[in-house]
Amino acid sequence: MEENGVTTTQSGSLNLKLGVKFKLLDTPLFAGIQKTTVDGYEVLLIPTDNIAGNGMSIEKMIEEINKLSGKKEGDEQALDANKVTEQLSTLNPNSGVNWKEIRIILNQAFLYYKKDSTNSSVKYAISITVNAKELLPSDMGLINLDYLTLSVWNTTRPNVLARMGLLSNTDLLGV
Repeated sequence: MEENGVTTTQSGSLNLKLGVKFKLLDTPLFAGIQKTTVDGYEVLLIPTDNIAGNGMSIEKMIEEINKLSGKKEGDEQALDANKVTEQLSTLNPNSGVNWKEIRIILNQAFLYYKKDSTNSSVKYAISITVNAKELLPSDMGLINLDYLTLSVWNTTRPNVLARMGLLSNTDLLGV
């Protein structure tokens, strides 16, 4: 039986699957955990058919991390967005980059973890975009930088790679 892109099997024993649809960095994802054997289970995180959201600024990400960790702005252990952006500004102090304007966008994410009594394995894929218009002056004329992308994966599953747009250069060329 297929549900939300996750297949469950029926057997004579109890089957259990728990799932959640949620947003991470304003990008909709689905995660599920399924009991597969007495001592085995699978965890799956897959992209939804929706496109990525607008992402988050560095400042907003720090605010959300502080909320998740139960810290308030001004707490000694809380992250300070101003200190982080000041540190980033030291990378190229004369660039005029406004680090508060740069947005991190999670395009898609995939995670598959399988564990049984003898083995465990992890397969993953993640794709992020950094809105980088602020990194180069807009009046360069010859070249203007809109965004940077970074994708990292270790899965070879064709459906995941195609859905996430993680095709090799050879595949993209149709060779």
